Amino acid sequence: MQERLGNRVQSMILHKVETLDLTFFENADFYDELRNASDESIYKPMQMISQVFDVLKTVMTLFSRLALLLSLAWWLAMSALLMPIPSFLSSSRYGWHSYQKMCRQSPQRRRLHYLVRLMTTDTYNKEIKLFNLGPFFSTSMTRWPRSCINRTGKLWCRVPWSVLAGAASLPWPMQPSPST
Repeated sequence: MQERLGNRVQSMILHKVETLDLTFFENADFYDELRNASDESIYKPMQMISQVFDVLKTVMTLFSRLALLLSLAWWLAMSALLMPIPSFLSSSRYGWHSYQKMCRQSPQRRRLHYLVRLMTTDTYNKEIKLFNLGPFFSTSMTRWPRSCINRTGKLWCRVPWSVLAGAASLPWPMQPSPST
């Protein structure tokens, strides 16, 4: 089913590409979207369907557990609803930062992939050696990952706060009430 769905999406992409003018392919943003759609068309549609069913399963589980907790005590159900909020907020925030970083680095990653392909393909490598372009490509390939790591280090320095927020949402054992 996944292969059939992936092939259908790929054929839809190819039919759309046939109707496009060459100027669309010269636009870097459009080309990034086209490459992403083409690369992810094999697995992404089935993954999206699977995620919808996972969400439905999780919602059903949540409501059944809330009903069980409501039958025991209302405050248990309320605490079960409120405890995951800090973890959700921190995960959403850092997930958004990671998504923005991925979008920002997409052109550079494509360029890096292109340079790696140039350096490792025999027909291109012959020309690189002929014109002595190896050092130029090597330095440009090593420069970008270093700057990328320096920029992402700032994001990962803030991640421990999300870990603390996640730990706050864990169900800690209740203290037994003193018996009278």
